[in-house]
Amino acid sequence: MKAAKKVKAFTGLRGLAFLGVMAYHLYPNKVTGGYLGVVIFFVLSGYLLMRQFILGYKEEDLGALGGRYKKLTRPLAIMVLLMGLASLALFRPKLGNLGLSGISALLGYNNWYQLSQSLSYFDLHGAYRPFTHLWSLSVEWQFYIIWSLLLLKKGSRKQKYLRLMRWTLIMTLLSLVSMVLLRALVEDPTRAYYGTESRFFSFGIGVLAGGIGTYGLRRASFKDKGGPISLLMVVMVLSFIFFKEGAFLYYGGMFIFSLAMGLLLIYLSKEDNFWARILANPFLMYVGTRSYPLYLWQYSLMIVFRELFAHSSLAYGVQVLIQIILLLILSEITHQVASNKKLKQGGILVSALALMVLALVGSWVFPQVGGAKAFEDPDRRQELEEVAKKPGPKETKEKDPAQPQKDRDLLSDLSEEDKKALGQVEGLFLGDSITEEAAPIFQELFKSMTVDGKINRQMIQAYDLVQAHEEDLPVLVIQLGINGPFAKKDLEKIIDSRPESQVFLVNTVMPDPWEGEVNQTMAEVAQAYDRVHLIDWYGITKSQEVYFYPDHTHPNLEGQHFMAQLVGNKILEVLGQE
Repeated sequence: MKAAKKVKAFTGLRGLAFLGVMAYHLYPNKVTGGYLGVVIFFVLSGYLLMRQFILGYKEEDLGALGGRYKKLTRPLAIMVLLMGLASLALFRPKLGNLGLSGISALLGYNNWYQLSQSLSYFDLHGAYRPFTHLWSLSVEWQFYIIWSLLLLKKGSRKQKYLRLMRWTLIMTLLSLVSMVLLRALVEDPTRAYYGTESRFFSFGIGVLAGGIGTYGLRRASFKDKGGPISLLMVVMVLSFIFFKEGAFLYYGGMFIFSLAMGLLLIYLSKEDNFWARILANPFLMYVGTRSYPLYLWQYSLMIVFRELFAHSSLAYGVQVLIQIILLLILSEITHQVASNKKLKQGGILVSALALMVLALVGSWVFPQVGGAKAFEDPDRRQELEEVAKKPGPKETKEKDPAQPQKDRDLLSDLSEEDKKALGQVEGLFLGDSITEEAAPIFQELFKSMTVDGKINRQMIQAYDLVQAHEEDLPVLVIQLGINGPFAKKDLEKIIDSRPESQVFLVNTVMPDPWEGEVNQTMAEVAQAYDRVHLIDWYGITKSQEVYFYPDHTHPNLEGQHFMAQLVGNKILEVLGQE
């Protein structure tokens, strides 16, 4: 059968969807809804399958299903193989179940594999999981299987069309109900986000839109529909920028967005309007034709760069620029190799099998699973635990001149008199999971202060927590920022509410893109107030990987002692000047 005529506007829209996804990956705090680009992929897939069926350009049988699998797998196998080899070479201690994750992607069940491992698309802090994004490819492959099953029953093309529309409508509504119930009944939203049944409605809406646009409105013209199309384009772009992951997403938000994108595809399908011509511009056409290899490589490259540059002071924008250059090169190579007729047979499947062997070796011979602390060397961890029990000077057998002396002496810079003075300082030490983990060490040093740390805490929550303390707070230490950026006004509100406090801000070290923004905000606020003092954790420890667990954010026991020492020294310095 001959191939269906491509709708250029659809290719451009696919390119725009990828740009939204990439922007979300690189700047999740700026483009908070860019993940909706994947929804566009799903809707577009459904639309194109129905369009091809109606126009009769493709044989719709189990043979076609095999062809789709090969088309999806060739570029995927190239990326998974190369990324697996690179990970073995560079990050062997952090592989975890990387091999099993890659195999699940190749076999089309990565979304269910991630669910079985309690992994989340929205909780990647410090984790080396370069195949997380492949969940969507598995979901799409499962949609193709459902589509093929719907076409198994014999009948005329019109009978099949009506049956497809009827069953797709039923399954789309059931899918919506499934997402709502899963979000309501299961505490972790990942189940609703990754589930095949809960995500089917986007694909189903695409199928229904394809039926309406290709068959029901086949003679319609949309030349005069510039207003509605412009509105839908604005909805899409604004959703990319502002649509944060939250309860509304699961309680109808994603469904409404899918409906809007289905309607947009109907309008664009005729290519007789302004927006269809805009989307067919050369830039978006190039990105759209390469969107699949671009999507395969972009997230994985980003994870590798975060690992490589976790303790580098190279500006994040420069890192992103280098990533994009490599992304364009790797995606173009992958595209050319995967589409080369001479290379389509044999070589890629052999490579995939080789990857499986290498990945299994990485998973079983060098097992490193679990949280960040599981990566700590056992002998080193035992030594540090002994230090935690007896905080104070500790001599090391060897001095490493590349590391600061404080790294080896831990709390030795604080005299017994200093420790006694700090133990009498009253106030509040407020933080996130860093403070929560280090609370025993902090509380040992700051005996008269309340040490309050909690995982996932953000600056916007700090005001109410500070106000809950009715007593005066001579000292207020704030260690927040690793869970996302914050508005300067939120921090200033806290400071202004406590005019009696000397405020100490501990800035951040992390591989996440908001590190610079958080640290800049703290520096500006500290400069604006005489009684606000910056503790430059970033400036002192960013290049010192020895202080951190493998997530490059949370200090290990040695780092926790060192942070306590820095805070203590700064408090003594400021209070001694009063």
